[in-house]
Amino acid sequence: ILTFKELYDKYRLINGIKTLSVKYDTNKGTRKLKTEWKEIKGIERRFVENHKIMNISQKFGNTRTTEKHSLKILKNNKLIDATPQEVYEQNLDLLRISNIPFKERKYSKGNKYFDFIDYLNLDIFDYDNKFIWLRNKYNCTSRLNRFLTAEELNSFVQIIGAYVAEGCINEFGSNHAFIISNNDRTWLETMKEHIRIALKKDSFLSDKIEENKTYNLTLFSELIYKIFEELCGKGSYNKKFPGFIYELSEHSQINFLETMIKGDGHNREPYKKNKDKFSNSGMRFSYTTVSLNLISCLCYLLQQLRIKYSIGHTPDEAYNITSTSKFINRNKIKLKEETYTGFIYDICVEDNENFVDCCGMIVCKNTFMLFPWILQKNFAPAKSIMYFPTDGGGNLPANSE
Repeated sequence: ILTFKELYDKYRLINGIKTLSVKYDTNKGTRKLKTEWKEIKGIERRFVENHKIMNISQKFGNTRTTEKHSLKILKNNKLIDATPQEVYEQNLDLLRISNIPFKERKYSKGNKYFDFIDYLNLDIFDYDNKFIWLRNKYNCTSRLNRFLTAEELNSFVQIIGAYVAEGCINEFGSNHAFIISNNDRTWLETMKEHIRIALKKDSFLSDKIEENKTYNLTLFSELIYKIFEELCGKGSYNKKFPGFIYELSEHSQINFLETMIKGDGHNREPYKKNKDKFSNSGMRFSYTTVSLNLISCLCYLLQQLRIKYSIGHTPDEAYNITSTSKFINRNKIKLKEETYTGFIYDICVEDNENFVDCCGMIVCKNTFMLFPWILQKNFAPAKSIMYFPTDGGGNLPANSE
């Protein structure tokens, strides 16, 4: 899951990158909405000042565009375009996808070694056939096993779930600390054991801190600090989880999700299985975060697990996602106008000319005029899409690249 800024900065020169898109399949006289991966043909950006941005949200999700950019709407068995203002005035349902053509789960059978090098930035890390380490900092104490077994990967996934929900990374002078905080000491002792299994490192569990009634599990390691900064983000507003989470078995994904919920969520009922298939309503929970990147990652994971959900906002503008057994057909549209100064990004998607915003899986029209919301604060840009762009180019507007 990437923001448009990440897509432009890191992947704009890579060919063959794809995004989720939809088409109305009329084969054999029937009409059916089909979700598919389509290639991104180009991306551009340009700088604007005091530009009007529309923040539109519904129970199904949230997206931000320019006032003239269209969203895709399914109305009277037809796929139509509607601006945010038209969606608001007519109280139209935002079109969200429910079926995603997922790729094969790489680690589903538990017989494949996990390789850190597949997911880390090699400008920062170095490696050989056994270990990884920070560039120019090779020694026995600052190395980590490059490969993880199935058991070690399971522990690493639990650590990621705990970090995303309750963790932080901090610098204290020349020291780099990885910290997980919680008021449940037994749970932190379990995380301590996971750290020992997956990372082969010793961590330290503090006494209860009276100020906030929590315990701290701390690991001092610049290498671990950099790995979690790379894979999971730093700071509450930048939290995310890495792409290999989507390649795990369903059982491992549920364990990961339950660990996250233990931190920033509320678990209403335990997860249940039904005839060896996961029930849409088997897990009842809510989860709150200020990170749009994280809520977008979570939306994609819940789609993969076939768990229905709705998205809302708390009074302090955090995102709240709640599992549900069914959707209410109608829901009031909320529309908020914002003024934005900064880069706006446009993409071009082949054939279908639309793509999916991951925050709620909302379908947006590709008009080569779709813009993300980038707050003038230190947290992730809001518009998120899956997979990435190609070279692009051609005759671009003034002030564009």
